[in-house]
Amino acid sequence: MAPIWDATYRVINLQVIWAIGLCMVLLSALQYLPYRLLFTIGLLIVFGHNLLDNIVIDTPLWESFIWSSVHSEHQYLMQDHVLVIMQYPFLSLLGVMILGYAAGRLYLPDTNSVFRRKVLRRSGIASIVFFIVIRWINVYGDLHLWKT
Repeated sequence: MAPIWDATYRVINLQVIWAIGLCMVLLSALQYLPYRLLFTIGLLIVFGHNLLDNIVIDTPLWESFIWSSVHSEHQYLMQDHVLVIMQYPFLSLLGVMILGYAAGRLYLPDTNSVFRRKVLRRSGIASIVFFIVIRWINVYGDLHLWKT
């Protein structure tokens, strides 16, 4: 296990904060897409990013680095003295941030509060039920399947 902080910068941990920052930069460009397209992209990422779990890119180094920053954890020794540890890929977080941005439309002044509560309640209940079903069938959404 690499140290959490290294004053010599021989170890660079790319964790949650780097992913949040990168997602904010990407969302700053994505915000100009039409609302329905942006919402659809968010749903596709959130519900489909685990379909990419079996893809492994090890070479060349730059492709592997890009892929691991998008979807998989990996460690890279750069020039024999700098260790870059990709601990938190950004794709799944980007999907959640896109959906959160899209949900902001529910809070516009012309949106009926009854409609907003109905949408939030139904989507919350549907998300919980969907989560339980997906974990119950134990075939998607987690690299470590349940075992008895």
